[in-house]
Amino acid sequence: MLLNNELLELVDESGGVIGTEPKSRVYSQGMRNFRIVDVFVQNKNRQTFIMKRASDKKIFPDAYECCGEHVHPGESDLAAARRGVNEEMQIDIPEDKFVFLGYTTPTLDNAVGYVAVFKVVTDKQPTLGREHVDGKWMTHEEIMKLLREDPRRFRSNVLLHITKFARELF
Repeated sequence: MLLNNELLELVDESGGVIGTEPKSRVYSQGMRNFRIVDVFVQNKNRQTFIMKRASDKKIFPDAYECCGEHVHPGESDLAAARRGVNEEMQIDIPEDKFVFLGYTTPTLDNAVGYVAVFKVVTDKQPTLGREHVDGKWMTHEEIMKLLREDPRRFRSNVLLHITKFARELF
């Protein structure tokens, strides 16, 4: 569980770590130079597990998203991705099963932060934690239909990742 006083790593334009700041300050100041991971969890039928955020979330309440985590200071992107899937979906997946797709950044992609994007395939059924109120396996077509109807229903980084990494994801 992440707390508002938890430290986040700040990075420069090339992704190099330049310091840390409390999470609460990063968000209250509108900083965008911190590390995040997003993981698209898929099954063998190439469906993606999409979760709906709780309505009490300060950022993107009720929005659809994939698994996302802040990277802890000193933690690798891959370790944060694995931790995130374990914490948010109650699934323990070995690191060697994660596929790195690439980065999105505030400077090049207008991302919320410096985001390492992964996908992982599993046959396990996710169990949602308290941060999400719903979740389901969705086909590419179902995801695209939701996006066409109202892209604001998704967390902004997810929309960006689906656009940038569509070939790798679908």
